[in-house]
Amino acid sequence: VAAYCDRVLYHPNTDDMGVATDLYFPIPEQENHHILSTFYDGVMLCDLIHRIDPDFVDKRVINYPDPFDPYPLNDRQVLENVQLLLSAARSLGVELSSYDVEHWLDPSKHTAMLIELVDGLSQKLLTSRFNLE
Repeated sequence: VAAYCDRVLYHPNTDDMGVATDLYFPIPEQENHHILSTFYDGVMLCDLIHRIDPDFVDKRVINYPDPFDPYPLNDRQVLENVQLLLSAARSLGVELSSYDVEHWLDPSKHTAMLIELVDGLSQKLLTSRFNLE
């Protein structure tokens, strides 16, 4: 699923600062929670918000992993991405039970928060693409 999401969200654009995220996997080895870990750093979800409305996320400030380095972003970069992600989601009108970055980073709360966020963003995307209002 993560590879599919990445392929759907990746559109080569020469004006896009040469950012290459094709087939991006932030965790070097496969594990049971790999799909959740691909969303943890906020990169794919920031890209999704940018697709919904480019005015909410400036792609130049997203911390992208190096496509040639198999290791994930460091904690500071993840924190910056998540702050951007949650503030953009709030600005878009996505309702979450919490917009606290610490809750995102807490493993016991992350999955529930991710489900809420993906649900809200998918509704916004469908509404913007198909005029479902």
